[in-house]
Amino acid sequence: MSKLADKFVHPTVFTGDWPDWHGYTWLDWVASSNCYHPADDYNRGSGNDDLGQDVKSMANGVVFHTSEKTTGYGKIIIIKHSLGYNMKKFIKDTYGIETNALYSLYAHLKDILVAVGNEVACGQLIAHVGRSGTTLAHLHNELYSLDGELQNLPYRFYPVGWTKERIKENWLPPYLFVEAVKNIESYETFLGKPKAYWETVEKDRNDLLEQLGKKDDEWLALMKPLNTEIVKLTNEIKQLKEDIAKMGETAEKVELSHQTALTKKDAIITTRERSISKLQNKLTLCIEGQAENYEPRELFTLFIKSLFKGGEINNGKSK
Repeated sequence: MSKLADKFVHPTVFTGDWPDWHGYTWLDWVASSNCYHPADDYNRGSGNDDLGQDVKSMANGVVFHTSEKTTGYGKIIIIKHSLGYNMKKFIKDTYGIETNALYSLYAHLKDILVAVGNEVACGQLIAHVGRSGTTLAHLHNELYSLDGELQNLPYRFYPVGWTKERIKENWLPPYLFVEAVKNIESYETFLGKPKAYWETVEKDRNDLLEQLGKKDDEWLALMKPLNTEIVKLTNEIKQLKEDIAKMGETAEKVELSHQTALTKKDAIITTRERSISKLQNKLTLCIEGQAENYEPRELFTLFIKSLFKGGEINNGKSK
C-alpha cells in the first residue's frame, strides 16, 4: 500500500505573488476555449523562461496515467494521491468535496521520467517543463477528484461550457490548496484529539475495511452453491412451463379432433333421420291409399316394421 498524501507542495518554482504571475490561474476566463480555467499555469515569464524547469510530484502517490501526445495538453502525467483522515476532512469542510483520493495532472511536459504504477514521493522529480501542445513553455497543473462527474470522462477532459460552480464540485485550486495545507501534517491536535489518535482511527478503519472484504469473500463462497441450485431450479421450472404449454396445445388439438368427429356423426344421424322420415311419409301415403286391401292386424304390423326396418310395399303385400 502506497504512503498517504499527508503533505502537498508546489510542482515547480515560480516567482511573483499569486495570482500576479504569467499564465492563467484558477477559474480565469479563457475566451479562446470558452472555458473557466480549471488549473494554475506555473509560468515565470511571458516567453520560454520555464523550459526545462524541474516538475515534481505534489505529494506521495502512484503514477495513474501518462501520455506522449503532442496536441492539446501535450505530454501529461497524472498521479493518484490517497488521503488520510485529516486531509479528507479538510477537503470536505473547505471545498465541499468528499473523496478518498486526489489526482494531480501535469501538462505540456518536455519529457516523462516515471511510468504508470510507479510509487512517487512528495517533491520527487517526475518531468521537466515543456511546451508540448502549446506555444510557450509552462506547466499546466490541475488537482481534482474522480468521485464525481469526472470518473467516466477522458483523462484529457477540459470543462468547456461548464459553470464555475460545476468546476468547483470536481476541481481544487492547486496553488491555494498547497498554501492552505502546508502545515497540516504538523498539527499537534485535531478536533481536540492528538495526531496519534487519528492515526489509530485511520488504521482501525483500514483494518475494518479489510475484514469486511474477507467477509464478503466468505459470503460469496457460501452463496455460490446456492446460486447454482437457484439457476438449476429456475431452468427446471422453465422446462416444466414449456412442457405444460405443449400439453395444452396437444389437448386443444385432441379436443378439436373430437369435436370434428362428433359434428360428422351428428350430420350422419341427421341425414338418416331425414331418410327415415321420408320413408315413413311414403309408407303412410301407401297405407292410406290401399287400406282397403289390408286387415287391421296387417296394417299395424306394417306400421311397426316401417318404424324399425323401413319396410317397403310391393304388390299390396309386406315383406
